Amino acid sequence: MIQEKAKPTLLDSYSPERSAVASRVLADSGRLTQIGMLKGAFAQGLRNHVASLVLGLSIAKKAINEVLSEISVGYPRGPITDDQHAAPSGPHPGMRAVEPGKPYGVGTEARFALCAEATAEHQELLTKYAAILEPAVRAPIHADGMWLIRLDGDVAVACEKNYPSAVAEYLNKLIAI
Repeated sequence: MIQEKAKPTLLDSYSPERSAVASRVLADSGRLTQIGMLKGAFAQGLRNHVASLVLGLSIAKKAINEVLSEISVGYPRGPITDDQHAAPSGPHPGMRAVEPGKPYGVGTEARFALCAEATAEHQELLTKYAAILEPAVRAPIHADGMWLIRLDGDVAVACEKNYPSAVAEYLNKLIAI
């Protein structure tokens, strides 16, 4: 918005996406408060015993870390998530895209990332949308698809590998060219 690369309507997506997250945070904190404030020696002892068992499990530690860092936050039905297409495998729109190496949306000028095979059609997308796409195609998440990754690391578009028009349609709705 500051660099005038996106349409002003992009800001309309913020409240619906973050309001859902805020509601979940409030509900979770309410449940944790109830558990933390249990009364009675038996209930507190049981809580403490179960907590020590569960919190010792690596899967529980990983889940807690993802919740607290908001890695687990996704927007599958968000206003700027394309739910019209789907890649045959891999993360779907609204899910977090995880890639070893350079994280998504970082750098002096954060941009969307295109994860696909390097083809002439995909290079055309990079050229046409150079203001908002990273300058190079990243490796596809799976060989059978292509993904457009938002700056926050969530999948914006997931489609079959030979369907670059899905990415173009999405970007045309989003940016001010």
